[in-house]
Amino acid sequence: LAEELNAFLTNITETEQSRETYSIEDIISNGETEYTEFKQTFRYNVFKAEYDKSREDDIIKCIAAFGNSETGGDLFIGVSDDGEVLGLDDDYQNLRKNGPVDKDGFELLLRECISAAFGEVFTATKVDISFPKIEGKEICLVGVRPVSTAKDILIVKKNRNGQEQQLIYLRSGNSSRTIPTEEYSSFLETRF
Repeated sequence: LAEELNAFLTNITETEQSRETYSIEDIISNGETEYTEFKQTFRYNVFKAEYDKSREDDIIKCIAAFGNSETGGDLFIGVSDDGEVLGLDDDYQNLRKNGPVDKDGFELLLRECISAAFGEVFTATKVDISFPKIEGKEICLVGVRPVSTAKDILIVKKNRNGQEQQLIYLRSGNSSRTIPTEEYSSFLETRF
């Protein structure tokens, strides 16, 4: 009787975490959320049909926001804001110097960009990059895990009007928002 009672008590105290899994298609069809962001390209401006540094800045801002959040998130490159899967062909064709860039070259450039902004340790330990094919088109999925301590908060450096600014981004709903300087200490107290 005692053994059965102990077994019963053990079973009611051990709970198994239920974790639902969703396909990439399901995540994309759900749209941008607190945990999901879409970017059409990495460095190519489709409207100007040329390289555009501001596209890269948007990627870095999004990675910072996910890294500074409590949960992290997933950045999809090659998907429009409305969830249309476009693929990476525009970036592949326009990132080249001596021929087309493939996913290996794309990943190398993306990791260099992230490392330049946040360092090698963050890039190696908190960023996962993969290239799933959706509807026959290759996209880039950047999984970002959150930083663990206040000293690791991701700061984006920007130059505006000759002045360097240091900005902290955080995910708020389906957007990446700048935290005002006067709210930094409140954010750090809340986050850690």
